[in-house]
Parts: sequence; structure tokens; C-alpha cells
Amino acid sequence: MRTPLSPTETLERLPHRHENIIIDEVTCIQDGEISQAELSVTLSLEDPARAIFLRTLPNGEIVALTPVFMEILALASVVCTPKNAHQILIYAGIAMFKKVHDLKAGEKASGVVTRKRGRGVFINCEAQLYTDDNRLVCTSELTAALVDRTLLEQSDDLTAKRSIPLPVQTCAIAIDKPRYGKDLRMVVADTIVHLAEDMIVTRYRYPEDHPFVRGHFPGNPVMMGVMQWMAIEDAFQAYAWHYYTAATLPETVTLEGTLIRADGAIVAEIKGYKARLTGDAFCELIETKKVIFREPLRPGETVFAVLTSIEPL
Repeated sequence: MRTPLSPTETLERLPHRHENIIIDEVTCIQDGEISQAELSVTLSLEDPARAIFLRTLPNGEIVALTPVFMEILALASVVCTPKNAHQILIYAGIAMFKKVHDLKAGEKASGVVTRKRGRGVFINCEAQLYTDDNRLVCTSELTAALVDRTLLEQSDDLTAKRSIPLPVQTCAIAIDKPRYGKDLRMVVADTIVHLAEDMIVTRYRYPEDHPFVRGHFPGNPVMMGVMQWMAIEDAFQAYAWHYYTAATLPETVTLEGTLIRADGAIVAEIKGYKARLTGDAFCELIETKKVIFREPLRPGETVFAVLTSIEPL
């Protein structure tokens, strides 16, 4: 059975998202045991609420921020996942992400999210995003937990809490945010606090007035998972600008990443991160084996992005 949803019906299923609503049309599909969500979306510079998800490349081309691909797909899954008024779908992880093509500003994209069997409250999905002419943009897997809203409000322990010592801070180098070619509010790094040949640590304070605060989630704001993932991208970009020149620039680099809250709690772990670099040391995320979201980060809190095992290929 196919159930196309009007924009009004989609908004009714995402009443809290505000600036985070980056899907246009959604169709929920139930065919026996197969459950899918189909979507379409266009990110345009003419829409201020969506322009924040775009960046300008060194060649002048304007494209969607790569981590945002997964927010688009996750929202379609949220819309089509049955739940009662007291439940909310929280994304716990991303796996086997692979980017194939950029998604240009103004280019219509379509996607499909297929739900697989999960365990307990967890839901597993496969997801793909395509351009309007059917070129694959990205493919990935998603894991989400269907939980009671009160659990999110009362506890940070949706996953096993892990803490480690804070990284040693040996410097204080301001991040050159305009150089990133995106809305300054989407640069998830303020300062480099440690820099070595195989490691970088950046510090970021999540502002109380960030545009995503009111929609994720009302009454209990936490940083979006894709922004946590983006913190790794922004930290590595800072590393590349400091360490690579045209003569030393590798084609691709792999690394491991950890986000650590100021109290030592691990916010997220990023495994098997792979980036491609262009001649001006501009970085492009192309693969990530696993992103595990462990602890929330709330407005006003500080997080450290710790990148290790940085290895050119």
C-alpha cells in the first residue's frame, strides 16, 4: 500500500522541526513485511531556511553539505515510522556511508529508506539518495531507537555512557570560518587546541541561539547528529590547511574521530572516516564505516573533536 503525504501531512508528523524540515514530498509504502519511505527534496539558495545546508566549493559550484544527506533520509524514515503521541525516533548510528556524487543547489533529489528487522526498540534501515536523473548521490545504513519522549527528557543514558580524559590543550588557534565556504553557523569548530602530525583537537561551543535549537527537540534541545559528524569534517579541514601544500597533498586520507563533552563523556565515535582532497587542500567526505551517537550535547555546552590515526593513502 502506497500512502503519499501532502506537505501539510508531513508537517503534522514533524511538528517540531522548523528549520530542520528538509524534505518536500514523502510516500510511505507497506508491502507485506517490506516498509519503505520515498522522498523528494530540493535545496535552494532562494530559501533561507535551506541555504544553511549548502556550501560553495573552490570552483564556485554550490552543493549540499555531505552529512546533510543523512538528515534528509532520516527525516523520511521518521515520517513513515508508526509511533504514538508519546514516542520519538532517535537516531543512534550511521554505518557504511559512501558518497558517490555531489547534490547541487537547486537540483531535485529523490531517496528511498527501507526498514529492516531490528532488535527491541531499535530499527535498522538501508538508505539511498539519487539525483533527478537517477545518479546515485550516496548510500548508507541507519540505526534508530523508538523511545518514550519522557525518557529523552529525563535521562542521557539512551546508550551506555562512556567517559575518557579530556585531551591535552597545547595551543589556541582560531578557526578561519569564512574559508569553509558555508554558513558560519555550520562550521562546527571554534579553536584548534592541539595540533600534531597525526592528530588534531578542536573545541566548539554549541550556541544557545543556533538556528537548529528550537526544532531539535522542543523543550529538550540537543545538537543534531549530522552536526556532530560535521565536527569531524571541519576539524580535518583545519588540519589539512595547516599540514598540506600542493607538493605534499595526498589524494585521500583516513582517520578515526571522537567527540568528547567537557565533562569527559563520549558524545560520538566515528570509525573509518575517509576524505578526498583537492589541490588547495579542500576536503570532501567520501566514506565513513560507522558513526555511533552516544551522548547528547546541549546548547551552551562545549565539545572537543579529537582526530587520530590520520593516514594518507
